[in-house]
Amino acid sequence: MSDVLKGAAELAGWLNTEFAPAAFGYFQHERQLAQWATDYSSLLAPGAKAISIPQSAAVVAESRGASGETAVEYTGKGSDEGAATITVNQFYTAAHLITKLAASQVRSNTQIGQHYIEGTVYALRSSLETYLAVTTIQDGGTTNDVSLGTANTVSTAKLNEGISNLMNDNAYVPGQVVLGMSPEAWAASVADWDDLYFHVSATGGATMLTNGAIGSIQGLPIYVSGDWDGTNTLGIETASLWNKRSIGYGMQNAFDIIGPVDDPTRGGIGFSVELYYGATVILEPGIANFNNPG
Repeated sequence: MSDVLKGAAELAGWLNTEFAPAAFGYFQHERQLAQWATDYSSLLAPGAKAISIPQSAAVVAESRGASGETAVEYTGKGSDEGAATITVNQFYTAAHLITKLAASQVRSNTQIGQHYIEGTVYALRSSLETYLAVTTIQDGGTTNDVSLGTANTVSTAKLNEGISNLMNDNAYVPGQVVLGMSPEAWAASVADWDDLYFHVSATGGATMLTNGAIGSIQGLPIYVSGDWDGTNTLGIETASLWNKRSIGYGMQNAFDIIGPVDDPTRGGIGFSVELYYGATVILEPGIANFNNPG
């Protein structure tokens, strides 16, 4: 028993001094969809479960006359202001049970340790990004939705309709808008896009044909993920356009480590990594979902 306890204690030292900072750094670097949302974690006070983001009322420019002779009037907007609230109510755990031998190897071998780090980060990042894609973007946006004419085909005309919807609400800002798609939607749409997708004169840079990347369409980065549904069901969002400022999220106690705990009945040492987060729609008109016709 003393050897097992010693193993757990040594593993605890590795988890706190090496695993936790490496996992969090890897998590930050490897975010994919999350980089197309706004991270407000820095506003989350220790122990707090919500972030309140002030939403100022619309400001109107008023004429002061040809030479500015009209006095400036400062009008209070307090009663018109609101706030967007991000509630940190999502709790996910990635749990590990490793043998005593593996625990020793994890502590002493960087490559094996990295394997555990990458597996944990992938699991927790996936939970966050699925929540952003499905619960926040797809379920949270309805104002600027576009109904597709053909299943899973975001034709150039339909794409422009979605872009136009965002433009009408002043939510289309170059460099801040991304197109998320199901694999089926991406595969069905590229034929319609033709040179707008493949040709450098339309993409403005290296194309999919030269670098193997998913690329961009009309300057919009493309994010393909199974978090968008490619089944031809009425109303299913097979793709989405959104402004990264329209989606906000926050993380609390990122990568809390519980354990390690000696589990002699299962012949190993267990530990778990926990992630608390929440997300919300900050600007609903900044989202345009493309819905299948069914």
